[in-house]
Amino acid sequence: MRKQSDRGYWVSKLFFYQSISYYCWYCIRFLSVHFYAASNPAIRLGGMFDDRKSEVYKLLPSYWIPKTVLVSPTATDADTTDIKLDYPIIIKPDIGFKGFLVAKLDNDEQLDEYKKLYGSKDFLLQEFVDYKREFSVLMYRYPKTGVVGVSSFIEKTYPEVVGDGVKTLEQLIDEDENPFLKKEWIKDKFQDELNMTLAKGEAKRVDIIGNYSRGAKFHSLNETIDDNLVKWASKLFEQIKGIDFCRLDLKADSVEAMKKGEFKLLELNGAKSEPLHIYDPKYKFGRILNDVHLHWKILAQIAKQRIKLSYEKPPLIDGVKSWWITKNIVK
Repeated sequence: MRKQSDRGYWVSKLFFYQSISYYCWYCIRFLSVHFYAASNPAIRLGGMFDDRKSEVYKLLPSYWIPKTVLVSPTATDADTTDIKLDYPIIIKPDIGFKGFLVAKLDNDEQLDEYKKLYGSKDFLLQEFVDYKREFSVLMYRYPKTGVVGVSSFIEKTYPEVVGDGVKTLEQLIDEDENPFLKKEWIKDKFQDELNMTLAKGEAKRVDIIGNYSRGAKFHSLNETIDDNLVKWASKLFEQIKGIDFCRLDLKADSVEAMKKGEFKLLELNGAKSEPLHIYDPKYKFGRILNDVHLHWKILAQIAKQRIKLSYEKPPLIDGVKSWWITKNIVK
């Protein structure tokens, strides 16, 4: 019997293959392979492939964004900036994919090591946001009618191991059944603590990146979606233009604080956003199929309205270049 821990793998595969079928169907209906770009005209190709985080941040209110420095290794003035960051900091690619090469750094030595991994690629250094909880909200706005909705709302919990008073930290990491846990990377990170024994019931967080591919867990809050959350989303949309379909990954101390505007935005993902609640084990595969169908239906409806408002669909070559750039970034 398949382990429950393997479920996320199969959900991810299901979303991918189901999305491919819907993508092909809508390509035929729109007579365009880049119809999705119309969902977010302010972002390159709607945010499907190689949209740059640094460019997306410029479209948003500055007070949403943690202090951020763009580092371009090929630029002569890469190290000149008025923004000073204190450790710990977050490092991540300017073009990202599923938590790839994202890390929390505590000193200059770690920063130097990570710079080697990036090579000539642009990357971001960002202040570490110490709010207690991390959420993702997938929201949309119909550009012609102005109708706003929220289709997915989740909380992320970071991977951790729990002690039994006997096993060492290394043993607990090795025996953890989370298939997405980067065990060798984690053991290298905690190499000075691997022989320590955690007390019975003592939990130790082993990563702070809220991505399923890094071992985080997603807990659906869809049952809490109400008029107040939709009004919150509407107020956010009022502050951004040219973005109508997006997932906000943010940190706040609570849902209530988030709704008051007391949050920091980690990422804004466009057309490539997933409805992350489908990774919650409480949803059966029939429900997931239905929700993915709705996800693509909303995206297509938004694109259709934007195209009617005179949006010009990009040429084929733009998507090919964008896909190739993304492929080389994450290989």
